[in-house]
Amino acid sequence: MEELKLVKPSEEYQGSIIAAIEEFKTEGSGSLSRYYNLSGTFVEYIKELLSRPGRKTDIIVPETILWGVVDNDFIGRISIRHELTEYLAKVGGHIGYEVRPSFRSLGHGTKMLKLALPEAKKIGLNRILLTCDETNTGSIKIIKANGGEYSDSVDMGEGKPKKQRYWIEL
Repeated sequence: MEELKLVKPSEEYQGSIIAAIEEFKTEGSGSLSRYYNLSGTFVEYIKELLSRPGRKTDIIVPETILWGVVDNDFIGRISIRHELTEYLAKVGGHIGYEVRPSFRSLGHGTKMLKLALPEAKKIGLNRILLTCDETNTGSIKIIKANGGEYSDSVDMGEGKPKKQRYWIEL
């Protein structure tokens, strides 16, 4: 088995990403429209993802998207946001990630975050904010395994879990 690596989105992984999207749809992932929108051609989809480091609006910050891959299988996505809006500083953080459901609990999330930290440093970040629901024990373990230090929790409203905020010094 090949080692997990982070790669730029590429047409090479089309079959695997389409299979992953079906898994994310089955579980009702909230990131389908933002990170897995195949409304056009696959080539257009890849171009859109690769254009994100240069895109900035009042609500969208530049972000680098990388895919975790093992043996040409898409394992998951990691997004490195180059800066924070007020909202991201509260509940989104610099890095967001998700592991494909069929590849969870195998250490891939921990490895993906570990590999993303030097990429964040290259972008010019020295301190990374990560957030997750207080009920997401898997994500908490991933963050702590990569040096995340708990900062505080943000109340998300009645009936919703608090967002925990962690910092990693690079």
